[in-house]
Amino acid sequence: MNKSSKTSNDTNIERKTSRRTKRSKKTLLTSTAVATRLGVTASTVKRWADIGTLPHVRTAGGHRRFLVKDVENFQNPSHVEVNHWIEKLTTGTGTYGILSLLLQERDKTGSYAGAMATLSLVLKAIGEKWSVGELTIHEEHFASNRLIRALAQLSDSYVSTDSGAKCLLAVPEKEVHVLGLSMLELCLRELGWAVSWLGENTPKDTLTKAIMTGDYGAVALSASVHYTDRDTLGTYVIDVEKVCKETETLLFLGGSAPWPEDCGYASRMYDFSDLPMAISVV
Repeated sequence: MNKSSKTSNDTNIERKTSRRTKRSKKTLLTSTAVATRLGVTASTVKRWADIGTLPHVRTAGGHRRFLVKDVENFQNPSHVEVNHWIEKLTTGTGTYGILSLLLQERDKTGSYAGAMATLSLVLKAIGEKWSVGELTIHEEHFASNRLIRALAQLSDSYVSTDSGAKCLLAVPEKEVHVLGLSMLELCLRELGWAVSWLGENTPKDTLTKAIMTGDYGAVALSASVHYTDRDTLGTYVIDVEKVCKETETLLFLGGSAPWPEDCGYASRMYDFSDLPMAISVV
C-alpha cells in the first residue's frame, strides 16, 4: 500500500468515527441511565431536570429523556465551577466568601439538599486532584475544615423547637471524618429538625445508650472512603441497627465506606437530594 492510499484510508476511518461520535451524542438516555453515569439516584436526576439544572426533553408519554452531550456537559467540572470552588476553599478567602458560594448554590438548586448534592461533586473533584498530586494533603484538609466552619455557621442560623423531630449524628469507631455530617446537619436544620452531635470516633456503647435514652426520630452514621475495616463496620452497624429497630428510630448510613449490603432495617443514603423523602415518614 502506498503512502497516499494509506492516508486516504486513515481519513475515511476518522470520518466514520466522527459520524458515529456525533450520532452517539444525540442518543437519548433515561433517568436511570443518567443516574448510573453520574453516580446518583434516578430521583436526583429527575429533580435536577425539573429545576432546570440538567437539560432534558419529554417523550409523548411524559417521560424525561437526556441527550448524551448534555449529560457529558453536566459531568464537566465547569458545570459546577469546580475550579472556582477549589480556589476559594484552598486559598485565603474569608468565611463570608465560602458562605456566599453555599448560599448561591442553595438559591440555584432550591434547597440545601440540592446544594449539598453539588458540593459532593466538588469534594469528589478535590479528592481526585489530591490523589494525582494536584493538591497537597494540607490543601485538602484546609478545604474540608473551612467548609465545616461555614456549614456550622449556616446551621446555627436555624432555630429548632423542642417539639420538632430530632436526629442524632455520629461517625463509627476508628473514623474521624465529619464533613458529611456537617453537610447533613444543614439539610436537616432547613427541614425543621433538631440535631444532636456525638461526633467522631463514637464508641458503639455510647451511641446505643444515647439512642435508648433519647427521643430521636432518626440516627445518621457517616463514614468516608478511607474507612476500610469492613468487619468492624459491619458489627457496629448490626448492633446499632438492632437498638434502632427496638426503639423505632430510623437509621441512615451515608458516605463511601464499605457499609454492609444486607442491612434489613438501616437505609443507605446515596444522595442528599433524597433526604426530604427519606425523613418524611417521621
